Amino acid sequence: MPRTTRAGQILTQILLGMAFISMTACEAPRHFDSESQFSSKAEVAYCATTVPIQGPSRILQGEAHYELRSDGNGLPTDSAFRWTPSSDWHPHLSVALDFQSESGDSLRLRVPAPTEGWQKPIDALAALATQFPSNWDVYKAGSHIFSAPPIGEDWRLIHHSGVAPPIRNPDPRPIRLAEIAVVGANGQTLQCGTTDEVGGFALEIPLDAQAWRLEVRARAHHHRNSTSILDAPESNRTYALIADASQATGPLRLRAKVRGDLLGGAFHMLELTLRAQDFLRRETRLQNHLHGPLEAQSCDPSWPVCQPFDRAPRAQIYWRPGRSPNESPQSTSSASYYVRGSASIYISGGLRGNTISSDMDHFDDAVVLHEYAHFLEDFFGHSASPGGAHDGDSLIDPRLAWSEGFANFLQAAITGRSDYRDSYGTPECSSLCAGVLIHESFDHPERDLPDPEAKGEGIFREFAVTRFLHSAFKQSGFGEIWLSFQSRHLPQHQREAFPTFASFIKRHDSRAGSADWATHLSREVLLHGEGEYATLLQQSPHCSTTPMYPRRMPWDWGDWSSLDWSMNNDFFQIHHPGGRVQVELHYAHEPLIDAQLYLWSPTHRMGVDRFLMATSHTEAQSCDTNSSCLLSDAETPGLDRKLRHLNASIPAGTYLLQLRLDVRRMPIRVKPELQASMLYQLKINGERQCPTK
Repeated sequence: MPRTTRAGQILTQILLGMAFISMTACEAPRHFDSESQFSSKAEVAYCATTVPIQGPSRILQGEAHYELRSDGNGLPTDSAFRWTPSSDWHPHLSVALDFQSESGDSLRLRVPAPTEGWQKPIDALAALATQFPSNWDVYKAGSHIFSAPPIGEDWRLIHHSGVAPPIRNPDPRPIRLAEIAVVGANGQTLQCGTTDEVGGFALEIPLDAQAWRLEVRARAHHHRNSTSILDAPESNRTYALIADASQATGPLRLRAKVRGDLLGGAFHMLELTLRAQDFLRRETRLQNHLHGPLEAQSCDPSWPVCQPFDRAPRAQIYWRPGRSPNESPQSTSSASYYVRGSASIYISGGLRGNTISSDMDHFDDAVVLHEYAHFLEDFFGHSASPGGAHDGDSLIDPRLAWSEGFANFLQAAITGRSDYRDSYGTPECSSLCAGVLIHESFDHPERDLPDPEAKGEGIFREFAVTRFLHSAFKQSGFGEIWLSFQSRHLPQHQREAFPTFASFIKRHDSRAGSADWATHLSREVLLHGEGEYATLLQQSPHCSTTPMYPRRMPWDWGDWSSLDWSMNNDFFQIHHPGGRVQVELHYAHEPLIDAQLYLWSPTHRMGVDRFLMATSHTEAQSCDTNSSCLLSDAETPGLDRKLRHLNASIPAGTYLLQLRLDVRRMPIRVKPELQASMLYQLKINGERQCPTK
């Protein structure tokens, strides 16, 4: 996911539709303290057991909700009252609050001013906060005091003195379509089900003296979602909201909290995966009526491999409150990521136990959905991203730029936003330890802007890809994008060895009647139907000389991390039958520029030695002493003419040939020159090769 450093910032059996049994007047809802627990020591099979009830029984019903933080690190959805001093507050004013609950209970709080008076308004509020009963959740954020009433009853303020009328935080959200189970003390599962669209549940349990517990689990396995929120791969324990079911005399009201055990984070991530799949179903199919047949919306006869989205395979999201994936005692930053081919997503829950001021991603919708988009790309697209570092504002491997750019786009499409936002910290910080790591608007961009004079540079910039997809989505809808995105079902011979944005746009352009996205391509400096990467070579005795227009950016120091992918490198696909391969580079260049050849394996990560098949790191020959040079003085006036060789014995397969310019001796030259300062031709095994672009 896009990420900058802190330093850089400053830097059912679901009973769907089932009506609950009506409560009588004496059955006031009873609150049971629910716990954040694991449903078992290791993830077990999805709950599908229903044991026939022998003897008298009753219906256990209720609702389950979860709290979250808006915008990742904003105010929680915990229904809390926010207290501030009244406009007529003064140092010697006593403060008082009177509440009444829906069942008629009353709560009276009084704090007289000290003899010397309050030093500041927040002192009076803090003193008032100490008067709340222990079953009220009271906390401080900035200069405000918040108080969340106990779950189960709605309290209203009937009198206040010294404090302004409260502002109430939003209410928690329902835990939708999550697995539920009634489990006995011996671990026996009695009943299974799924919460409904409003977090409700109703299960039959026996009227006996056994201790039954209700588990609302942070996982789902049904036609709309198949996701588990787990603690770690080595234990695979599922998070669960657990309550005593044997003593309940009325409906249970369970709530996963936003503070403390942070169980609300687990259920929020489960909700996001449900929203993602609902979005894909809605955007790629039309539903005629509630239970009617589904019709294809985005697939047509001209593209037979296109399949409307039904549901995603099972995904595991690993997350631990206060911990970052792969955290060590030396860790100074946290990260969230997806492991390709594993169906496993790792989300940061903080660092070294810090859930107040660290970087946590469980409430950052953009981050969670970005990583889930990588999972979807893995199963429905054709991902070949090498992974690795990316900061959302630099030239990167175009395979990585495509994968990250698509994930940035999809998270915004699902949430209905036009930006990417990653936050850190919480409002409960005692100092300025909460903020935004990255907040990039797609409609008003400030970062990762391609140079319009650098042809095709957009495919090397993840946010250029994101902005293009966002614009195409607004113009044509998601169906057109999904149609060209899907490539998993393509025959093997039609799959690109090095998929990038260019692969996506080629599939789009190959379809008759596809939308015209030329304006968006031009704005983001993206080539229409071709790319500056993995270009095919064609054998011909009449190849023209290929020009390059190198530049020297201030950040280009010649190492792999500062590679100028756009202007100082050319990349070619080589389909080799196996055995010996000899590549000749005939080139003419300015005196301060030199060139090298690199041959990479098909699954390479640029700059990592184990993926490097061969290089041309031998001394270049001068064409003045070699009569086999293809370039003449007449066509390369004023340039040095040289010849380099790359020799290797390799298995059959598809490889990437890189021509990399060394510009470290050049002066800083941000804009490429109008006249080419590098010209070259290629030979492979003695035959001239012409780039097909």
